[in-house]
Amino acid sequence: PECNDFLNYILNIITNKPGFLEILINEKNNDGYTPLYKIAKLGSIKRFKAIREILEKSNISIEKFLTSENKHGANLIHLAVKFECDDKFLNYMLDLLKIKRDVLGKFLRETDNEGYTPFDYAVRYGYLIRFEAMWDICEKLQISTKGILRNVNKYGENIIHLAMGSTCNDDFLKHILNLLKNKPDVLENLLRETDNEGYTPFNEAARCGYFNRFKYMWEALDEKK
Repeated sequence: PECNDFLNYILNIITNKPGFLEILINEKNNDGYTPLYKIAKLGSIKRFKAIREILEKSNISIEKFLTSENKHGANLIHLAVKFECDDKFLNYMLDLLKIKRDVLGKFLRETDNEGYTPFDYAVRYGYLIRFEAMWDICEKLQISTKGILRNVNKYGENIIHLAMGSTCNDDFLKHILNLLKNKPDVLENLLRETDNEGYTPFNEAARCGYFNRFKYMWEALDEKK
């Protein structure tokens, strides 16, 4: 709360200096974070709204500050998904960007320096609600999801490899397999693909002792036949 008050105090001081305000909002720290990107990492809707409102009062569009990347190549949606903030912040960002369908689509498909899309991070960290929120907005706005489920990161991992992680769970994998059931060739390729260590998702499931996940993948592959 004190930080929120402090931010509002600072914004009120510079509200009559729009040129200075733009410089501050657009400036990056050593990690490549602008103030808005730092707020996205923290997941603070109140602080993001405070900056948005002060920009609107100064007749400055917030959109010009949304397309930056930090030094890791992460966009706003990456940050809203990756870090342990409230799911509501991602929903807020999706709602804000939905009027810019092309920008939102780009953000959702974009990979960071490690080759992760926001969907990949949702799977890696087991955020099923965030995955569904992004998938639903794609369907609602008819944003192409082509390539999202076929993405491979710089470690050679596809989305099913990521579902073998300890922070993911059996239900999340079932959800992904269900999305792929009408794309049998894509599904088979994903299940047979090896990462940079030579592991397929089956190998990874066996290595980690995930019996249910192994069984779900085998059944999905068997259904294809």
